Amino acid sequence: VRIAKKSGAIIPKPPESQRRMYPRPDGGDKDTPPDVAIKKTVSERDELMHEAMKKLTILGPKCDFLREIAQIDQEQKAAWLQEKQRRMAERAQKMKQ
Repeated sequence: VRIAKKSGAIIPKPPESQRRMYPRPDGGDKDTPPDVAIKKTVSERDELMHEAMKKLTILGPKCDFLREIAQIDQEQKAAWLQEKQRRMAERAQKMKQ
């Protein structure tokens, strides 16, 4: 039974004339064998990235991966701030001269 989302009306099944004329094939000589079809084709790098993304979405901010990124971000921000302060001090000295 199919039901329309908006109106809630029951949608009848299509008549026999509109249904598939031929049954779906079950397989044959030219089909890919199951052992080849399920063979792993993802690179190790992509698999690691996928695992990291799963950690981000499943574990949230408690994830070690996120802590590492946050630490790197803090270190980069601190380095950026030091560089900015150094440049400002150099400008101030040039203006005094």
